[in-house]
Amino acid sequence: MYKKIEDLIISFIEGNISEEDLSCLKNELKKDPNKRKKFYEYIDVWQSTSKAGKTDDYNPEKAWHKLKCEIRNATGRPYESSSYKLAGRIQQIAAAVIITIVAGTLAFYLIKNAGPSGNNKALTEYVIPYGSRSKILLPDGTDIWLNSGSRLKYDRHFGRHNRNISLEGEAYFNVTSGKKLPFIVNTSGLTIKVLGTAFNVKAYPEENFIETTVERGTVQVLGDLKSPAMPNGVVLKANQKLLYTLKDETKKSAGQSDENKTVKQPVSVLKPNTAKLDDNISTKIYTSWKDNRWIIEREELQSLAVKLERRYNVAVVIGDESLKHYVFSGILEDETLEQVLEAIQLTAPILYKINQKQVVLTRNKYFKPN
Repeated sequence: MYKKIEDLIISFIEGNISEEDLSCLKNELKKDPNKRKKFYEYIDVWQSTSKAGKTDDYNPEKAWHKLKCEIRNATGRPYESSSYKLAGRIQQIAAAVIITIVAGTLAFYLIKNAGPSGNNKALTEYVIPYGSRSKILLPDGTDIWLNSGSRLKYDRHFGRHNRNISLEGEAYFNVTSGKKLPFIVNTSGLTIKVLGTAFNVKAYPEENFIETTVERGTVQVLGDLKSPAMPNGVVLKANQKLLYTLKDETKKSAGQSDENKTVKQPVSVLKPNTAKLDDNISTKIYTSWKDNRWIIEREELQSLAVKLERRYNVAVVIGDESLKHYVFSGILEDETLEQVLEAIQLTAPILYKINQKQVVLTRNKYFKPN
């Protein structure tokens, strides 16, 4: 059934847009400049509400209902009426708050940082809390999955004068082709440059490595100019993965400052400022975190524990050093934390205990393998 562009935009903002509708929205925006302009206007209005009023009597559900009505009632209005006026009407209704969208297990916070007056570097920022994942659509039509504990930023010129973004954390990109404007991902130690492709980048600031996995197309990975490992960069093709190790520095565990997490991310076996290229990999192992079927293949417990912390927003304590190197494989299909821990307990000499937001793993001396 055909859906109006307003309904597609509303579904996108609510975070419950289907794959089919998302594809339809992208196609509509590509072929029709007027619809694309309308999309930009509505997104600008939506983002403008993040200038954060913090009134105690604010009702987000009621405000969003009225905002949807405004979008639908704006159908057919001339663009000369100005998105600024529309923003003013909606700000009166929405009371200017930071919007938090929750759709099942997906959530994100959108923050628009309007810098000093006249500053053209105003940023849009997506922050994904622990225990959440989110799919977002950028103004150029690129769609992105952001993993928990991730942060993505771009400036007001994105899609018009540049396609540059900054990433902390993990993201899967399905990039819309754009020969005039290459899509550039900036991380703490690498820059990834593409025209149109699908790839995954893992670059959490608390880890000492950056991992780039290409599912489709070609990407160019540019390293720190001071690094002897990548003086001229590396070109990655489909089914290739590049693991780049940063300087070996002592770093806190994922989310430790906020959640008091105690698991330490295992240090890469590579020396600092070195790169390792793998061919003919199964990309699903590195991208399935965004899907209902999460694939784990030969993952040490110390590494798996960090992923569990992010996915379920818990702190994991491994009470016995010898347990850290147990290796696990399997496919998890929307399992709860308890179901995952039960599976671990059945296949290894491990006992678990959950105390609110903390998981403690200890050795089971009575364990007998099947």
